[in-house]
Amino acid sequence: MRHEFVRPRLRSERALSLLGAAVASLTITSACSTMNSPPPELAARIREVGPVIDGRGMAALYKPLQESEPYAGIHVTRDLSYGPDPQNLADVFTPSDGGRGKARPVLIFVHGGGFTAGERRLGPDSPFYDNVGVWAVRHGFIGINMTYRRAPRAQWPAGPEDIGRAVDWVGRTIAGQGGNTQRIFILGHSAGATHVAGYVSHPQFHGKTKIKGAVIVSGSFEVTPNAGVAPEDATIVQHEKAYFGEDPALYSEQSSTAGLMSTPIPLLFVNAEYDPPFFRRHAAALRTAFQRVRRHDRFIVLAAENHMSEIFSVNTKDAGLSRAVEEFTRGLE
Repeated sequence: MRHEFVRPRLRSERALSLLGAAVASLTITSACSTMNSPPPELAARIREVGPVIDGRGMAALYKPLQESEPYAGIHVTRDLSYGPDPQNLADVFTPSDGGRGKARPVLIFVHGGGFTAGERRLGPDSPFYDNVGVWAVRHGFIGINMTYRRAPRAQWPAGPEDIGRAVDWVGRTIAGQGGNTQRIFILGHSAGATHVAGYVSHPQFHGKTKIKGAVIVSGSFEVTPNAGVAPEDATIVQHEKAYFGEDPALYSEQSSTAGLMSTPIPLLFVNAEYDPPFFRRHAAALRTAFQRVRRHDRFIVLAAENHMSEIFSVNTKDAGLSRAVEEFTRGLE
């Protein structure tokens, strides 16, 4: 069954009011503990920047808080191939001692980059996104950072196809490195979150290996119609079109809402307080759709975070996102 969705256009005070009411219904968390929130000087800078995507600025703020390679007690195996394309590569983070005791759950991280860019490691001297894999090992997981095919060379459904390949590769290989193939989780951010939503919502991309749950951080769930794009969304939508294309006849099939409403996979949706409105609208609309069918997955908003700080903060004392991931995965034991 096709699911049709009409995105609201924020061109009036009434529309803005409705958006505010919808967004206010999301749970704001991590505001009460200094261990879960940005340090005051970072929080002030995030508020100053506002709801824009500022990768370089946020990287400069969070880099001093991150560990540097080599990571004590952690072994990193880089550039492993999980599929046939040159971009089908992954880095695997495991305990240096091989781990002791029972097999560890596995956390696969899918980075963002506006569908056309991004990498599992942003540079040889960058702690991002090694910070996610390092955090994973330090909290009892095996961490896997994957890269996928990008637009415009690869368009939909390249993202969910590649995630499916990576999940099956993990299922075939990770037990030998101490991983538990019955407890595989996926964490996706931004465009990576949209790809994770695409994978979860389209069972044709699921292979023999099943995931235990997915954390979808600042993603989108419906392809934007070609007409009536709000000016503040123009750049985001331009990147979106590079991946999904310009054919409205495909948008229903490419979108994720219907499949997310029906999947048996447990889900956690996370946004930042200072996410661009584009991403907050998607979360609010999806939560409304879930309420219609009495689906009760959790939607949270990280106080005092923005689109990039939420992921760059992982493996620091600014533990809003990482605490949410840990609580979600432990809750599925």
